[in-house]
Amino acid sequence: MNNNKFRIGIAMAGAVSAGAYTAGVMDYLLETLERWEQAKKKNRELGAGHKDYDNSVPMHDVVIEVLGGASAGGMTAAITSLAMFEGVNPVRKPADNHSGNKLYDSWVNLNDGGGKRADQVTFSQMLLNDDIVKNSIPSLLNSNPIDAIADKAKSIQVNKKPGDPSWPSYISKDLEVILTICTLRGVPIEINFGSADNGENNQEADPVPAFKMYLHKGIAHFSINPEAHADHLFKLDPESEASRTQLMECAKATGAFPIGLRSRYMNTPRNYIKAHLKRMFGKDININWDIIPEKFDFTAVDGGTINNEPFGEVLRVLEERNEADLATEEVVVDRGVDYFPFKNYAILMIDPFPSFEENTDEALKTELNSVLDIGTQLIGALRRQAMLKESELSKGFTKEHTRAMIFPVRRRKVVENGVEKEVKEKYAIACGSLGGFGGFFSKKFRVHDFFLGRKNCQSFLRKHFTISTKDAFVMAGDQILSVECPIFEGWTPNSTMYQRFVYTKDGVDYLPIIPDLNITKANSHKDEENGTLPDPVFEKITYQELRTLRGPIQSRIRKVLFTILKSLIFPSDHPTMSKSEKRFNRRVRSLVHWRLNNGWPLRIAYIMLLVVIALSFIMVIPITLIVMISAYYLIANALANRIFHTVVADFKRRGLI
Repeated sequence: MNNNKFRIGIAMAGAVSAGAYTAGVMDYLLETLERWEQAKKKNRELGAGHKDYDNSVPMHDVVIEVLGGASAGGMTAAITSLAMFEGVNPVRKPADNHSGNKLYDSWVNLNDGGGKRADQVTFSQMLLNDDIVKNSIPSLLNSNPIDAIADKAKSIQVNKKPGDPSWPSYISKDLEVILTICTLRGVPIEINFGSADNGENNQEADPVPAFKMYLHKGIAHFSINPEAHADHLFKLDPESEASRTQLMECAKATGAFPIGLRSRYMNTPRNYIKAHLKRMFGKDININWDIIPEKFDFTAVDGGTINNEPFGEVLRVLEERNEADLATEEVVVDRGVDYFPFKNYAILMIDPFPSFEENTDEALKTELNSVLDIGTQLIGALRRQAMLKESELSKGFTKEHTRAMIFPVRRRKVVENGVEKEVKEKYAIACGSLGGFGGFFSKKFRVHDFFLGRKNCQSFLRKHFTISTKDAFVMAGDQILSVECPIFEGWTPNSTMYQRFVYTKDGVDYLPIIPDLNITKANSHKDEENGTLPDPVFEKITYQELRTLRGPIQSRIRKVLFTILKSLIFPSDHPTMSKSEKRFNRRVRSLVHWRLNNGWPLRIAYIMLLVVIALSFIMVIPITLIVMISAYYLIANALANRIFHTVVADFKRRGLI
C-alpha cells in the first residue's frame, strides 16, 4: 500500500450555463497540481542533499482517480478527460474565441463566432429556426451550437498518454469518467415470481408470473486504461475518433436539458447494462436477462433529471481502489476496536447551486387544494425522491476530509460603524440566473463565473481541503508522537513545509492535502505572500444588449407556435413508425370516424354550419386574415414580453442589470 498517495474523486453537479464556474474550478485545480508536479520533479532530479533542493515542497502524491458528473458537470468531466491528453494550459485572464484551453473555450467562449456570421454569439444561434423541420420541434432552443461545441472539444492533439514519461502523476493511468444519463425508455427489470423450475419452461409458450420494473437511471462509464477489460467500462482511446465521439455523444446526452435542449437517441449493448445492474444490485441478482434487448435503443435526456450529484458512483470507484490497496498491505497493526485508520481518499463535489440558495419548504407548508397545484408539486416530489441517495446515506462518512464541496462564494467590502469588513453576496454567480440559463445571455457572466471558480478553488485548497494537526498527528503538547496521516510524514512545526503552508483557524493548525505553490506564507494577509487571486470583474448586462435579443426570441416563438398549430391541424404519423404501424393507425382513424363519430343528423348540421362559416369567411376574407395574422403576432409578442419580464425581474434581483 502506498501511504504517500492520496486519491481523490471529483463529482460535478448539473449547472446548465453555470458549467463555466465548474470549468474555472477545474482549471485552477489542474494548474495547481501541474505546478506542484514540476516542483517535485525538479527536487527528485536534484536529490535531497543538493543545495538547490526545495525543502518547502511537499513530496507526497495526490492522484485524480475518477471524474464524474451530471448535465453540465458531466460535460465538464468529459472535456477535462480529453484535455488531459493535450496537457494543462491554464487561463489566467479573459481570452478571445481561441484560448487553447478546452474548458475555457467550451464554457466561456461557447460557439461565439461559429455561426453563419462571424459576429453571431451562441445564444443568437440557439434562437435560429433551422432545426425545426416539418412538424417536429426538437427543443425550445436550437441545440446545433451545442453539437458544434462538442465537436470542437473532441478534436484534440494527443501529446501524452498513460504510461508515457510525460504523463502527470496526479492523473491516474486508470482514470475513470462517469456521466449520468436518464433513459426515457427505461431498462426493463423482471423479477420471476414463478416456481424454481420455471427456468426450463419456454417463456413465450408458457409465460411465468413476474414483477416488472423499469430503471431510468443510467451511467456511461469510461476508462482511459487500454488494458481495462471489465464489461461495465467503455474504453476511452484518445487516438480513436470513434472512441472520442462516443464520449462526447454521452456528454451531449447528459447535458440534454429536458424540453429546453434536444434529447439524444442512443443505444448500448445488453452485456454493458447487465454488468452495471450487477454492480448496482449485486452479482447474485436474479432477473430475466432475456427481456433486455441485445441492442438497447433509447432516448436520453439530461442526466441531472434524476441524478444531479453523482457522488455515489464516484465514491464507489474510490472505495474499490482503497480496498485493493488494503488487500495488498502486508502489515496490519492492531490498534483496538476504537481505532479507525486514516482514509487516504476523498470525494470533492463541485456544485454551482448549493442547497442554501434555494428553500422550498415554506411554499410546501400550505394546504394544496387545486389540481394544478397538486400536479405541479407531484412532479417535484417524484424528482426529489428519485434523487435521494439511500445507499450513500447508509454508508455515511467517517472523517471530515473524505468529503468536501466547492461552491460559489463572492464577497464585497462594506463599512459598518467605521470598520471595514467583508460580507458574502447572496447571489455569487451570474450564470445562476434563470435557473442556470442566464449565462447564455452574456459572455460577461460566463467570464466572471469562470474566474470566480478559479478564485474559490484557490481558497478551497488553502483553507478547506485540509486536515487538522489534531487528526494528522498524535501529539503531546507541541511534540509529535506519531503520524496518523501518512502523507504528512516529515511535517513538523519547525519544518519549512509546515511554516509555509500551515493555515491557522480558531487556534487550530490545518495542513493542505494539495499545496498551492503560489503561497510563500499561508497565514500571511499580504497578497504578495499568500498569492491570492484578484476578485473577478463583475460586469452587468445592458438593456441595449437585451434589446438585440428581442427579434431572435420573437422569431423563435413564432416558429414554435406555427409548428405546433400546424401539427394540431394537420397531424402526421411519427417518422420512426413502420409501414404496418402507419397502416394500422389509418385504419383506427377510419373506424373512429365511421363508428364512433356523432350521428348523421348532427354531422349534417355540423357540415352546414361549416359551409355557412366558410361562406362568411370568403365574404370577409381580407378582414379575417388580418385578424388572424394580427392575433398570431400579438400572441408571439405577448410571450416575448413575458419572457423579458421574467429575465429582467431575475437579473434585477441578482444585480445583473
